[in-house]
Amino acid sequence: MNKHPQIQQKSHTSGTMLRSPRSMKGPAMVFDLDWEMLKLQSEIRELGANRSAKTLVKEPGLAVTMVFLKKGAAIKRHISPGDLAIQTLTGKIRLNLPIDTVELPAGRVLLLERQISHDVVALEDSCFLLTAGLSDHEEHSG
Repeated sequence: MNKHPQIQQKSHTSGTMLRSPRSMKGPAMVFDLDWEMLKLQSEIRELGANRSAKTLVKEPGLAVTMVFLKKGAAIKRHISPGDLAIQTLTGKIRLNLPIDTVELPAGRVLLLERQISHDVVALEDSCFLLTAGLSDHEEHSG
């Protein structure tokens, strides 16, 4: 339910130099994760970057993003207002949490409650899926 009717849920990307515009919501969406991962790796090579990400789905209450990090790349400490599931597809990542450090090799999933600060470091070239439960505020932003 949209508590802010004047703010519309963003349902399409605008596209970039490397990506065509596309829908991020629908009644049924299927993704070829291997293909999406190859495209992110290609973008990293083409741009000379150490990371790339693509939001696959953004629905009310839910976002699914694929993230590719080169070995040594990091996502600085932050807090997610919603619950998270982080599933490593390839490689190995490390999450530094306030009370623990967790290493996630390919095939592992970490469930993280909302409001837990964390950072992510790629111990190898790594790709992971980030599934986030969105708070009402996040649903209506960017």
